[in-house]
Amino acid sequence: CSSDLRAASELMRISGVSQLPVLRGDASVGSISERIIFDRIRDGKSMDDLKEMMVSEIMDESFPMVSENTPVSSVTAMMSDSSAVLVTKKGHITGMITKADILKLI
Repeated sequence: CSSDLRAASELMRISGVSQLPVLRGDASVGSISERIIFDRIRDGKSMDDLKEMMVSEIMDESFPMVSENTPVSSVTAMMSDSSAVLVTKKGHITGMITKADILKLI
């Protein structure tokens, strides 16, 4: 959550993902995505402005969380409002499911 936007953008680029959960310790406190960054550019933020911003300044709400035994149908229903879902086991985040992950199941 104290990371700068440039570091988060670089992590997304290197990892080949378009979104990340924002964590404070083990707790999800928000999310950051390419869409959020592009929305700020479209709203008039310059690249220099974005380079100086902290993730916490522009992050969106946290991704919903499900237990590892949640049926795929329930996960996909949650994805109508969210681009990803965090998976938990015994209260700890163990992974993330994205729309791209669901499409890989076909």
